[in-house]
Amino acid sequence: MTEADGARAAAAEATAQPLRLRGPIDLLVTVPYLLGFQPEQSLVLVCLDPGCRVVLVARVDLPGAGARAGTGASHGQVGQVDKDSQSGQCDQREPDISAFARAVGRRVAAAGTAGGAASALAVLYPSAEQVDALGVTGPHMRQLAGELRQALGTVELLDCLTVLHRRWWSLLCENTSCCPVDGLELPAAGTTRAEAAAVLAGLTALEHREDVAAGLAPAAAGLRDPVLRILASATAPTSPSTSASSAASSAASSAAAAATHNTASTQTISERI
Repeated sequence: MTEADGARAAAAEATAQPLRLRGPIDLLVTVPYLLGFQPEQSLVLVCLDPGCRVVLVARVDLPGAGARAGTGASHGQVGQVDKDSQSGQCDQREPDISAFARAVGRRVAAAGTAGGAASALAVLYPSAEQVDALGVTGPHMRQLAGELRQALGTVELLDCLTVLHRRWWSLLCENTSCCPVDGLELPAAGTTRAEAAAVLAGLTALEHREDVAAGLAPAAAGLRDPVLRILASATAPTSPSTSASSAASSAASSAAAAATHNTASTQTISERI
């Protein structure tokens, strides 16, 4: 095996290896690659099997800045539409934090357990407006983390992190010696081993979710038509008349060859006599 062959084999083996997350930094820098885009105003849940291999990634929009902290007793459905009894107008109310966390936690727990998940890590990507309303690590955000942990059931929530302006906080750790009030700074983009492993595995992280949607959108009709014509001609079935003609031609050729062979054989026998 040449040196080039060895390098290709090593690269192929590395690509086939599942991504492993070994800490909060690995998680935070890898999430955009797992999703394919940089998340905004999102809650992301990454489920891991007992070997810390990623088995499920789920993303959901965070409630708007008007979300309430509450028990969810009267608004158990996320995004419930209520009707004002006096005006008759429908009011799209923001869900409360507890109801949102419980609904997401139950759904992810069901899907994660089916895939062999034993634990999960959650990451919040709030907008500036959501932070102004709920705080980065305030009681409302910690309430969300607590409700999420409870709703996940047997899938252990290892941590729930918040990311804002290239800094991150833990909502489950209150030890300021390891999780200071001002948060911790993320490494510069593209400088970690986890990101290198994600790129080696063929993953990419676009700037926005809309960029992913644009890449999946169909091409304009003017660009599609030539390709469609080529595909149509390549996959068109052979017509019966063409098949019959080809068969007749083949039979005629076989008969002519047989006649020539018989004539030659007759001449040879005559010469011998």
